[in-house]
Amino acid sequence: MALTAPRIYTAVGFAALPLYLATDGAASAWMYEVFLAIALLAFADRVRREHGPARFAWISFGLGIACWLIGDLIGIAMVGPTGVAPFPTVIDAFYLAAYPFFAASVLRAIKLRSPRRDLLSMIDGLLVAAASALPMYVLWIQPSLHDAPQDLFPTLVLLAYPAMDLLMIAVVVRFVLSAGVWSRSTAGFVGGMLLMVVADTIYNVQLIAGTYTTPSPVDLGWLAASVLWAQSAVRPATASTLKPGVRPGGASVRARSWILALIVILPLVAVGRAYIDGRTLEPAPILIPLGVITVLMGLRLRLVAVRSSTAWQGPAALFAVGLVIVLAAVSVVRTNAAGRDQAAAADRVDALSKAVQQGDSLVAWTLTVDPSLIPRVAPRLFKARAEILARARALDIPEAPRLRAAQEHWLGSAERQLTLLSPGQDPTELRQAILSVVPLRDDLERQLGRVSSQYHAAAAHSARRGRAVSVALLSVALTALWLLMLRFGSASSRAEAAEERSRATRESEDRIRALLDASADMLVVVDPETRVLAHGDQVRRVLGERDHADGPLRLDAFLDADQADATHQALAAIAGGAGARARLEWSIRQPDGTTLHAEVSAVDHTDDHRIGGIVLSVRDITERRRLEAALQHQTLHDPLTSLANRVLISDRLAQLFSAAGIESNEAHALVLLDLDDFRAVNDSFGHQQGDAILKELARRLAERVSPRDTLARVGGDGFAFLAEGITSEEDALARADRMLDAMQAPILLADGTEHVLRASVGVVLAGPGNGGSPQERASEMFRDAELAMYEAKRQEGNSVEVFASHMHDAVSQRLALRSEMVLALQRNEFVLHYQPIIELRTRRIAGYEALVRWVHPERGMVSPAEFIPVAEQSGFIVELGDWVLQEACRQLAEWQLDWNDSRYVTVNVAGQQLERPDHLERVRDAIQASGIAPEQLVIEMTESSLIRDTEASVARLEALRGLGVRLAIDDFGTGYSSLNYLHRFAVDILKVDKSFVDDVAGDGRGRALVDAIVLMARRLGLTVVAEGIEELDQVGALATMNCELGQGFHFSRPLPAADVPLFGAGDELRRAA
Repeated sequence: MALTAPRIYTAVGFAALPLYLATDGAASAWMYEVFLAIALLAFADRVRREHGPARFAWISFGLGIACWLIGDLIGIAMVGPTGVAPFPTVIDAFYLAAYPFFAASVLRAIKLRSPRRDLLSMIDGLLVAAASALPMYVLWIQPSLHDAPQDLFPTLVLLAYPAMDLLMIAVVVRFVLSAGVWSRSTAGFVGGMLLMVVADTIYNVQLIAGTYTTPSPVDLGWLAASVLWAQSAVRPATASTLKPGVRPGGASVRARSWILALIVILPLVAVGRAYIDGRTLEPAPILIPLGVITVLMGLRLRLVAVRSSTAWQGPAALFAVGLVIVLAAVSVVRTNAAGRDQAAAADRVDALSKAVQQGDSLVAWTLTVDPSLIPRVAPRLFKARAEILARARALDIPEAPRLRAAQEHWLGSAERQLTLLSPGQDPTELRQAILSVVPLRDDLERQLGRVSSQYHAAAAHSARRGRAVSVALLSVALTALWLLMLRFGSASSRAEAAEERSRATRESEDRIRALLDASADMLVVVDPETRVLAHGDQVRRVLGERDHADGPLRLDAFLDADQADATHQALAAIAGGAGARARLEWSIRQPDGTTLHAEVSAVDHTDDHRIGGIVLSVRDITERRRLEAALQHQTLHDPLTSLANRVLISDRLAQLFSAAGIESNEAHALVLLDLDDFRAVNDSFGHQQGDAILKELARRLAERVSPRDTLARVGGDGFAFLAEGITSEEDALARADRMLDAMQAPILLADGTEHVLRASVGVVLAGPGNGGSPQERASEMFRDAELAMYEAKRQEGNSVEVFASHMHDAVSQRLALRSEMVLALQRNEFVLHYQPIIELRTRRIAGYEALVRWVHPERGMVSPAEFIPVAEQSGFIVELGDWVLQEACRQLAEWQLDWNDSRYVTVNVAGQQLERPDHLERVRDAIQASGIAPEQLVIEMTESSLIRDTEASVARLEALRGLGVRLAIDDFGTGYSSLNYLHRFAVDILKVDKSFVDDVAGDGRGRALVDAIVLMARRLGLTVVAEGIEELDQVGALATMNCELGQGFHFSRPLPAADVPLFGAGDELRRAA
């Protein structure tokens, strides 16, 4: 190729980058393709010259660049050099296909550079990718999904781009940590991939923000990547990029340090950016990457631990050889000591220590020590002893199980130390310094079976009497295994042993005290009289300073009288019983006025001479008690108003029934208050303003309740008041009236307007001797209070009702009626009657309203006013409404076989039906099963059913309109009649209530209201139907107002289905009798 000077090419390539920004849109687009084409040619030349195992890596990477180039060229062909391609297209297929080729190339390069599997580097790559997922989600994925199309395929294509970038991050990090040769070619290869990922992310962020333009500085990232890749391919040293090698240890450590830093920094960057943007992050996209990071970190730590443990085995085996030679070098010799060189002896000890530290094999030395040299030589010997001990404890040699067994036996013995023999009585006799495992025991003769017999008796006798022992070993080859298994040791004087024990005791005490001070719990040792025998510094930190100058510190100084007595009794009960335990709990008043709660575990150790008392483990549980109290308060109180909730007031009521006083002449009353139409307040003013109203009402009610009584919030807009000590029903009513008085004054809203509340109140009295458990009686009182409250609501609200037994009868009747209705639907006792809807000007029939009737086999025709409310309260209205919808559509389809016109049928739908998720499907099924046109079905609803949840209602109505059916609001004018609702609800018809039509023929307010409604509806493009027309002059007045349609007894009563075809025969309307 012509590109034979990589450095010149790289310089020219980077120098040309600013020209890209200086060109116009079309020229910059073609210049971009030239950069990619040059990079592709560079890789093609590398593939031509490469014949080894690395050929696949270069081919794969070149195919990735080719996919990019083809995608760009297709895009230019579709929309031009500066156009914006639609999404998704075949262009995205080529762009996404490039990433697997890149990843396959990098993975092949890793395999060539580091043939051995490196799980640690792979985990590190996955860690960085998981950490990068968080900022990528905040900057790219979340905004993209917010504006993304709802179809599944475009969403998957959109998510594929960040997924591919995360894949590249993982493999690039794995490549960086591989053990191959690192050169400029390698750096260019890695740098190009990193630039690609960064450019991808910035491009998508700008694209989402609408700030991306062509040409853009972001494009320089991709162009620079192509330049780096091309120079990597053409460099003469490129072949070394894919060859095995060893990287300096420091480079790998630095790389892994940066990786650990990225794992911490990247999630913080993501959360910080979301906080700056004011965005709310969903838990799942945050917790999933963090969970992956946690699992990977656990695997990484486990892998590091395994590697660390196996790394000891080689040096340990080498050290074992040295240790055997050291111990085998010990022997006792007699010689003339006068001419020994003190310096030479000391140097030999230093050499021994150094050799042990380095783990080298040692020469078997015979070391003789003059008694006068002992003070100088002994410290160095003990240093060598410490090194031997440290190495011996780290030994883990699977190939020598007998040696390991000996070592474990040694480590498990009572004393694990090597001792230097003291000199004998003869000052002219030299002694050998012997390193041994444990001190000699009385069975010395058996242990020293290989020692010359002349020393047996003297050695054993001296060891028992505590004098220094002079032992002369024969010149034998001892091994570490022999010494360990036979527990070979040295002897020392009894005084020296006592001093060693004293020193060990002091060290043990110091360790115990350090543990006491460092423990999270406060450990105190006391006697049965609560006198403190030992304690750590936590006594002052946890319990505070106490003045005990008059005597020993006692627990009484920290505890009140009751707690001190309980502690005395508990400690006395366990004293003397070895290992006996007791548990206590203290509440300690601190010097600063706060209260500390402590959990105490007491264990008796008075018979243990090392402790000699009862050990108290005192744990500070103040924070736990605070959290428990907060949780209990939250469980028993309403978070909005801080009043008691239903659980607490029910418990209080049950306590009253449990008390003996309930059997006296004193009575109690439960007052239940429920706001009327409070849902409309939330829908009109918002839930935030509704909560403010509830808080203000709670404050007013609390001012009217005596301290003895209990006030609670028991529902969304319900309050309960437990009045104790009621003397009569009049007294209970007076207290209920005081609750209603709290709502007389208007509540000032945030916008400056005032709102007056209305409520229905139910009262129930409870006296002595009602029977049943306290909980059952409390539940019955709530039930009765609710019955009385619902009775007040039936009386049009804002009133007080006292529970009476006949209310139970009414409930029973409603339950019986509910059961009968279910059977009636199964027995086809329900029928539909149809009231004609008339065009007022032409007197032609426009449609019919389907009205359900119940023909009872015993009671005859049951009034809808009797069974419809019960059906709505019980939920049976949903099942009944489905039947009405299907039957009305079927009947209209049957009539259309003869009429073949545009007459329609109107079906009333309850709010419970609208709120069902499958209501739309049921309407669609009814239309399709009957075969009528969708516009021949009118769904009729009340205003109140729509404003329960305005946002959901808008969505439901839009979905129904999408089927082609028409929508009507029934009884308009009697509910909220809000113009805002008419504007938001997609309805077609307004049905004016009969109460307005009754006065339409006069000149009064009724006529003006109807005229205004009709005029408003016409301007909104709505059709008006007047209901309840009974007089001829009403027809004329409505026609004059341009009211299109009407219905009522003036034209016809609701007709059975069989009479409908006969009505209006010959185009003449008759009035039903």
